[in-house]
Amino acid sequence: MSAARIRLPMSAARIRRPVSSARKPSLLRAALLAMLLGSAAAAPASVSSSAPASLLVFPQISVDAERTLDTYIELTNSGAATQAVRCVYVDGSMAAGTAVDFRIVLKAGQPVAWRAGVGAAALPRDGGAVPPAPATPFSGALRCVATDVDGVPAAGDVLIGIATIERGAPTIDAAAYAATGFAATGASADQPDVLVLGGAQAEYAACPAGLALQPFLDGARVGLGTSLGERETTTRIAIATCSSDPVGGATATVDLRVTNEFGQSMTHRRALREHLVSDLSNLDTAVSSQSIFSAAVAGSPTGNVRIVPVGSGSGVLAIALTSFADPRGGPGPQTAVQPQLLGERTAQADLVALTVPAAPAACPGDCNGDAAVAINELISGVNIALGAAPLSSCTAVDSGGDGVVAINELIAAVNAALLGCPA
Repeated sequence: MSAARIRLPMSAARIRRPVSSARKPSLLRAALLAMLLGSAAAAPASVSSSAPASLLVFPQISVDAERTLDTYIELTNSGAATQAVRCVYVDGSMAAGTAVDFRIVLKAGQPVAWRAGVGAAALPRDGGAVPPAPATPFSGALRCVATDVDGVPAAGDVLIGIATIERGAPTIDAAAYAATGFAATGASADQPDVLVLGGAQAEYAACPAGLALQPFLDGARVGLGTSLGERETTTRIAIATCSSDPVGGATATVDLRVTNEFGQSMTHRRALREHLVSDLSNLDTAVSSQSIFSAAVAGSPTGNVRIVPVGSGSGVLAIALTSFADPRGGPGPQTAVQPQLLGERTAQADLVALTVPAAPAACPGDCNGDAAVAINELISGVNIALGAAPLSSCTAVDSGGDGVVAINELIAAVNAALLGCPA
């Protein structure tokens, strides 16, 4: 069966063209931010991607210097008072040292922004600092919660956030999505480092009972007009658990159901730990052409994909990115597919642990973590110090953790190369 095809009007082609790096903030990000800020005066939903909240979850943060991939994160305090915020990055690999937390302060109405691969050495208005993502490459989630001045989580439904996944240079192709927000109930379970979502002792709104997305299925042929021609779609989905354990990883089991344009449905059950990223057509099989999420198998270019947690594991959140590649070769533009949130898991609690294990002692300049510093790693350190390479290409050279590579840190890396890494 040939791949399903669909042809879009010229206006759709114009919407999906790559975004120039000179147009920051992008029109898509600006539109999302305007929508979120406009909702600040409305009564907030319990769990929503459009209302201010006390807990925000960004289900996919991507950093990969070799692929010129990074995530631009925007976080805003929409309230009328200063708000302290505590955030935790957790990489999907769950390897030691790939989780990190930080604290910042946002004045009334203040937005801040940073790229995950770089962080921010100093936020405006004495807001603190943001470290770069703790691993390179990084593929995981970011959670931010409103707190009091001592870092203890507190009700404050004022946070809104947008993440824009950017790839390519010098012309950047960007896809933006809104973070999922959980409103606070005002209750406290007296465990300040563990947040309770839903259940009998809920401190925050419950995780969704399910998710629904309407993406293009993998391998669909889409006409984007005469200027771009026909493109082939690939949808990459990230699924993050609502519960989170930076030490051992939270687990979930989900039913993945796809319904094609003719009302025919197929289902696959999949387990995950903390975070899963996969092409849509590899969720159920390693052979993409045999997947129920393949346009050829489904018999239609689009599908209604439902993700429903089952059993006693965690609930889930998700975001999907659809790429439109030229079948003759070369990458194409991408767009984010935001899920609909289907109800709430009110009877079952999800737990978010904020405590991050101490990172193992790093060897200065050991970019790849093999307990040795090679010449190419020293060169990477020098390039970072000169501003010719991003810090995300070798965070180990920044032994002080301040986002800047100083002379003494380069010397420490040289000593490690000559004398060996400290035990």
